[in-house]
Amino acid sequence: MGLTRVPVTDVTKKNINEFLPTIIMAIRKGSFLGMDCELSVVKTRSLLALGLSVFRKLEGDIDNYAVSTFNLTTLCTQDYIVEPESLKFLVEHHFDFNKQYSLGIPYTHGDDPSDASKEVLRFLFEEIVRSKIPIVLHNGFLDLMFLYQSLYARLPVDFQSFIADINEMFPGGIYDTKYISEYVLRVPSTYLSFLFAKCALDNSRNCYLEKLELKDYPCQDDISVDLTGVAMDKSICSSYSNHGHCPNKSTCKDSHDVVAIVRSRYSQHRQPDEAVQSKKKGN
Repeated sequence: MGLTRVPVTDVTKKNINEFLPTIIMAIRKGSFLGMDCELSVVKTRSLLALGLSVFRKLEGDIDNYAVSTFNLTTLCTQDYIVEPESLKFLVEHHFDFNKQYSLGIPYTHGDDPSDASKEVLRFLFEEIVRSKIPIVLHNGFLDLMFLYQSLYARLPVDFQSFIADINEMFPGGIYDTKYISEYVLRVPSTYLSFLFAKCALDNSRNCYLEKLELKDYPCQDDISVDLTGVAMDKSICSSYSNHGHCPNKSTCKDSHDVVAIVRSRYSQHRQPDEAVQSKKKGN
């Protein structure tokens, strides 16, 4: 794959004031916004982290985009419930609770508190609503409920009112990649890491000229997501390959590497030029 790492700007309460103008400017100039939440159950629990990826279409006929990605660690200031199984899942997926409690950006869920002007996350969410740009989520209905309850207002008592509010808040449209991949594109596995790795592989095969430009911000506290995978020396776990999780993860001896899973499924598909070159060599 041509792209092996994705730069992510890590935002906490220590640097939120520094990066807030950058995030707002990206949203105002954005063509669409991808959002993802680390969360639990809506009314009694909390939003743990919020991921934002702002895509801005560049000038020209080709679909080229500048992308800015931010990971915001959040911390609810009210009491909330946690479950052992949920904590175990998050820890297994490398969520840092020490970081959350020490550096999480504070917020108060429900209706606007008396000092709402001091809540940076509410201000940021209001900026997203005002932008009216399209929103992209993955299996995002619960994400919308959490964002509404955590950063906008108390959830309405009935489903119809919630849908009406969401429709008014995001007039640019809401696009769910899980729905699109499962019911429109008919992809065999629709968990997010699989789709991301598959799209990265497809892009690398369809591009004959790649240019990746990463821009640094002053004092940027950067984290990166590695997409390269690991060398395969064992078979692939069928449960993880199909569903994105394995009931025997702690004891499973098979591979859970998503990049390897995608490559194993689509390795037989080659670029047209590769097929032509192979045919010429055969002649």
